[in-house]
Amino acid sequence: MASVTIADVEKVYADGTHAVKDLSIDVADGELLVLVGPSGCGKTTALRMVAGLEEISGGTISIGDQVINHLDPGERDIAMVFQSYALYPHMSIYDNIAFPLKLAKVPKAERDEKVRRISKVVGLDEHLGRKPRQLSGGQRQRVAMARAIVREPQAFLMDEPLSNLDAKLRVQMRAGIAELQRELGVTTLYVTHDQVEAMTLGDRVAVMRKGYLQQLAPPEEIYRRPANMFVASFTGSPPMNLMAGRLGDDGATLAVGDCELRLAESERRPQHARFAGRDVVVGIRPERTADAALGDGGGAAAAGRTLRGVVAVREALGSDVLVYFHLDGLRALPKATWAHANDVAPDEVEREVGEEELDRVAVVARLGADSRVRVEDRVEVVVEPGAVQLFDPETGDAIA
Repeated sequence: MASVTIADVEKVYADGTHAVKDLSIDVADGELLVLVGPSGCGKTTALRMVAGLEEISGGTISIGDQVINHLDPGERDIAMVFQSYALYPHMSIYDNIAFPLKLAKVPKAERDEKVRRISKVVGLDEHLGRKPRQLSGGQRQRVAMARAIVREPQAFLMDEPLSNLDAKLRVQMRAGIAELQRELGVTTLYVTHDQVEAMTLGDRVAVMRKGYLQQLAPPEEIYRRPANMFVASFTGSPPMNLMAGRLGDDGATLAVGDCELRLAESERRPQHARFAGRDVVVGIRPERTADAALGDGGGAAAAGRTLRGVVAVREALGSDVLVYFHLDGLRALPKATWAHANDVAPDEVEREVGEEELDRVAVVARLGADSRVRVEDRVEVVVEPGAVQLFDPETGDAIA
C-alpha cells in the first residue's frame, strides 16, 4: 500500500474548459478520502487523472515516492471501481474475480487461493459458481470490488460505486465498504455527489466546487466548522440555515430579522471585531434548535437565544419533526451572497431563482417528535449555545 499525492494539479480541455484548478491533496497510506461536490465540480476528472484515464495539464501526481504523470493506467498499480459494475456476463463470479490475476499470469493455485480468500471477505464465497445476472445489484457491486481487491493494488479509486443502488442497499453497502476498507487498510480515493455518503464514509472529506478545493478536513470539522457558505449549505440534511443578520456594535449580539441573539462565549471570535455594526450571514444547523414550548432550550439558557415566526411547512419524520417557518422580519440575502452558498454565478441568480422565492426565506428547525406546532402556528425556537456561525456576506468565507 502507498500514499497518493496530488500536487498543484490542473486540467484544461481543448475547448478551454478549466475542469480542475490548482488541486493539492495528500491521501495518507491506508486512508479513505472522499471527494464530494455537485455535478461538474471536477471530482471525477481528478480521479480519472490519478487513474491515468485523463492527461493532466499541470502539476504532479505521485503514488508513494513515484511520480506517475506519464505512466499508462496499467503501470500505476491501482484498481478502479466504476459506477457501472462492468462485469463479464458470460463468466461465473469466480472467473470475473480471477480475471485480472489470469491476465497477470498468476499461477493457478495462487489465483484460486486469492479468489476464495477475497470472496469470503466480501461475502460472495457461496455465489462463485453463479453468473452476474443471478445476483442482486449489491452483490454485483461486491463482485466488482472483489475483482479490484484481489489484485492487491497500492490504491483503490472508486467513482460513485453506489449510485445504481436503491436507498436501503446504499446504506448497507456504505457500511460494508467502510468495514472492508478498514480491514484491508488500502489507500482509497472515493468520489461521490452524495454528501451523506461522504460524511459517513470518509476519514477525511474534500469538498470541491467549480474545479476548486473548498475544504479538506475530517467529516466532523466539515460539519461543525465549514470554511465557507458553500460548504455549510452543501453538507448536512437539511443543510445549514443561512440568514441575513447584523452584528451588534459590542460584537456580542446579533440582529436576525426582528429577533436578537446573544452570542455564547464559544461562538465569539477575535475576527468578529472587524464586523461589529456590519451585516453578516448567520449560520445555524437545523438540528441545533429546540421547541421553546416544550422547555427543551434549557430554561434560563434560552434567554436571548430564540427565533420566532409563522410555520409554513411541517414534516413529521417519526423520530423528529422538520418545521419550516418564516422568521419575523427576516431580510433576504443579497443576490451575490446567495450565489456564494448555492453554486451559482452572481449574474445567473435571477434565472435560477425568482425574486419572490429569494424574499420568502424559510428557516428550518429539527424539533423533537413531541412538538405540537402545526402549519400557520407561531413557533418559538431556541438556538443551542455554540450553534451560531458567522460568514462574510461579500466573500462567503467563514469569519473564524
